[in-house]
Amino acid sequence: MSFCLTGQVTFVAQTDAKQVVTDQYFTIKFTLKNANGDNFKPPSFEGFQIVGGPSQSQMRSNVNGKVTFEVSIGYTLVAKKTGKLKIGPATINAGG
Repeated sequence: MSFCLTGQVTFVAQTDAKQVVTDQYFTIKFTLKNANGDNFKPPSFEGFQIVGGPSQSQMRSNVNGKVTFEVSIGYTLVAKKTGKLKIGPATINAGG
């Protein structure tokens, strides 16, 4: 089966927290839209403990001939210390 994906290829990170409190769980999700991807490399998550994941989900839709596809990889994290912490970049190979 083949299909033609329409739309712009994007790779984004999203979280459900604007501010994180020590010992509070939060999630971060990396989503690739409109491309097949491989060789996903997550950030180091330095300063955080991974308490869940990675979990993966996929979604494909075809509405009036417009096909979209996305794959998401998510983690549940908890901060190990107080202060300013930074999550670095993740990478994925998409569409060759």
